Amino acid sequence: MRKVEDQSIGILGGGQLALLLSQAAARLGFRPEIFAGASTLPSLRSFLANLKLVIFENEFVDCDLLQQASQGFSVQFLPSLETIRTLQDKLSQKNRLRDLGIPTSPFREIFLGGDLSKELSQIAREFGGNFVLKWAKFGYDGKGVLVLGDLSETSLSYARAFVAKAQAQNSRVYAEKFVPFKRELAMVGSFSVRGEFAFYPLVESEQLKGVCKWVYNFDADSRTTEKVSHWLKSFAQNTKLYGSFAFEFFELTDGELSVNEIAPRVHNTGHYSIEGAQTSQFENHWRAVLGESLGETQVKASFVMMNLLGPEGIDGVLDLALIPHPPEPVQMHLYGKRESRPGRKLGHCTVVSEVAHAQADLKKKLAQFDAKWLNHIQSHLIKGP
Repeated sequence: MRKVEDQSIGILGGGQLALLLSQAAARLGFRPEIFAGASTLPSLRSFLANLKLVIFENEFVDCDLLQQASQGFSVQFLPSLETIRTLQDKLSQKNRLRDLGIPTSPFREIFLGGDLSKELSQIAREFGGNFVLKWAKFGYDGKGVLVLGDLSETSLSYARAFVAKAQAQNSRVYAEKFVPFKRELAMVGSFSVRGEFAFYPLVESEQLKGVCKWVYNFDADSRTTEKVSHWLKSFAQNTKLYGSFAFEFFELTDGELSVNEIAPRVHNTGHYSIEGAQTSQFENHWRAVLGESLGETQVKASFVMMNLLGPEGIDGVLDLALIPHPPEPVQMHLYGKRESRPGRKLGHCTVVSEVAHAQADLKKKLAQFDAKWLNHIQSHLIKGP
């Protein structure tokens, strides 16, 4: 790596992804500035004034405000504000996927100014059954999603509230055909400003109440891997999506894949790469935006990543010093969050093996620690009001 001047690179966002990106930067020999405050014009201008490059921890940013705040400065955003503006809107993602011939479930935008009941009835007939309403913006970890199995008065009441909340956030709403699926898969790719592309293997993810709990590798056939990696590369080239990013898929009952959504940044399903790959998604994110050669993405024969989630039914304050340490060879990453809420990502653990097909045993090790961790957290949380 070439020498990077301190203070010249920034990260917009101060959550766990910024933490993990900063740790990767430290291993590469530089320290980025992190913006974690309120996004006002004066605060953003102060942050951007002396920076040359800014990356995004998440896509939930005000691109118009950032464009205004950067006026007169020589700072570069990667991906660009134009790219982020497109990809922070999931309906725009769907349109771009369709234009590129990448499979995704049938969808259509909801006309928010009309008769919602009539429009939903028409969509139900068009899609031939159940469908899902989604916010185009601000949805994550199960938020901004409403499955409609019928159009009863109760369901319509939920739909109206769902649409009203989207409107309050200035987000479009779209309907998506509900597709039966066997499992959820994901792939992380890295696309460099030099045009270089690298990808990590397809992984399987399991959700707990809409939040990712498990990620692990499996034996994906080479034809599927080649097809999926081609989709990622084509999409990244078309949208100038520089850095590491992720595609989430549904594997349908006939074995075909359908893109669920795209994360235009480092992603939870790639956290295993810190211990499980030769080069992590975080290091390759930096290499991609800095114009350096991408690192190799070979992975261990078996790996499992487990998110440490806030226990159900409890809000409270954590004493981070009392959190138990996992047994070897489990590696734990805590995010420094002191407030626990149900389903909140407080950290993650990864365990790897050079033995093929060892995922079941690795998952068992993590599940045993998870039970101990949850019991400890529930016993030591300072309960909220």
